[in-house]
Amino acid sequence: MKNLAAAVAVPVAAVLALGIAPLFAFAACQATQTPITVPVALTGNVDGFGPLNTTSIPNQPWVPWLERAGALCPQIPASLLAAQIEQESSWNPNAQSATIAGLQTGGAQGLSQFMPATWAQIGRNDAGDGNISPFNPIDAIMAQGRYMCQLAASIQSDPALTRGDVVALALAAYNAGLDAVQKYGGIPPYKEAQAYVPSIAQLAVTKYSIAGSTAGTPAGGAPGPVGPVGPINAAILSAAEAQIGLPYVYAGGSLTGPDGIDPIDGRGPGFDCSGLIRYAVYQGTGGKVELPRVSRDQGQPGPNITQVTAGQAQPGDLVAFTFDGNNGGGPTDWTHIGIVSAVGPGGPTQMFNAPESTKNLGYADLTRPFYADVRHAYFRVHL
Repeated sequence: MKNLAAAVAVPVAAVLALGIAPLFAFAACQATQTPITVPVALTGNVDGFGPLNTTSIPNQPWVPWLERAGALCPQIPASLLAAQIEQESSWNPNAQSATIAGLQTGGAQGLSQFMPATWAQIGRNDAGDGNISPFNPIDAIMAQGRYMCQLAASIQSDPALTRGDVVALALAAYNAGLDAVQKYGGIPPYKEAQAYVPSIAQLAVTKYSIAGSTAGTPAGGAPGPVGPVGPINAAILSAAEAQIGLPYVYAGGSLTGPDGIDPIDGRGPGFDCSGLIRYAVYQGTGGKVELPRVSRDQGQPGPNITQVTAGQAQPGDLVAFTFDGNNGGGPTDWTHIGIVSAVGPGGPTQMFNAPESTKNLGYADLTRPFYADVRHAYFRVHL
């Protein structure tokens, strides 16, 4: 994580490789959505993150403190804090990063890797032992929760950042500093920050959330159950969700990762809607299925694609929409495509997608008339 005043991010984990590939010519994803944020479900969980999977915590006495820290604000659940700790210190309460050359920082310290200057402002004696220390797991966990909630509140109160995903931007600010997030209007173009955000989001969903608890919440209703998920579907959805918070980039995304710079807002690297689908399917099938580049061609039955009904659809299935005549105007000339991320009794309720320029990759409510009332279809990938 980063000192509140420092301008240099502290290395805290291995950086995921970001692929680079040439751009492709294609018809754009639809571009008339309202801004997408990460809403709070009626259960009190942030969409995409379920209740803490306590069996994944290596030291059980820390569980109640994680749950307490995860209840400090609705934006930051315990599962997210647990994923951060794995990324920051691998659950080592004595972890200490090397001092950055040229800076008198002393290095990041403890379970949650606080810099000394940040700790001086955020640390408290939560353990009640009279010693405020970043190496005390209880003090560190509670301080981490407070700091993440402070960052989320700062982001939500900043008009320049309201179009972004609060959780993703809070993670980026924890890693690279709030000043960097404000400077770039989103996740900073630093490789570490670009890798930090999706890797933690993926861990929070796949390891630290209780399986089957991440259903979306239809507007005005209770969360619906998640449908059965096959291994290919789960892998496709996981590959996509790991990119949460990255920017939409027109013509962005390759088979190996995000790329490109969006011509409208200048952000990148990232994905457009079909670039994300092509990447997630390729990664989720271990490179065995390579879809066409554009949404119009991706939503078509073929050797590895079968159309399914809404009643059959599962998380990890593709969902394609026709909003206008940009791709030809026919019934299957799809102009947008996403991945089903939650299913209720009446069918899919939520998708993960790359929406449009100026917005970040995230979740969308499929029960909204904007999606429910236009022509759409579901497709399953198989080997």
